[in-house]
Amino acid sequence: MMKRNESLEYTLESMAYDLAIQIVSKSSYSCNSNDLLAELAGILPMCIEIIKFQQESIKHKSEKILQK
Repeated sequence: MMKRNESLEYTLESMAYDLAIQIVSKSSYSCNSNDLLAELAGILPMCIEIIKFQQESIKHKSEKILQK
């Protein structure tokens, strides 16, 4: 069974892949760059949250290693 942190990390990783797919699909059919920018602006907050979580995860793992 996955620990809560591993489960959350897996969920965020899955969301990151979904966001990447959305970005690629939006850019492939969007003729209007303003529409594409609007779509990406909607996705950006989620990207920021994923990055923050990853930074905290790395910081936590680094602290554990340094404590040994």
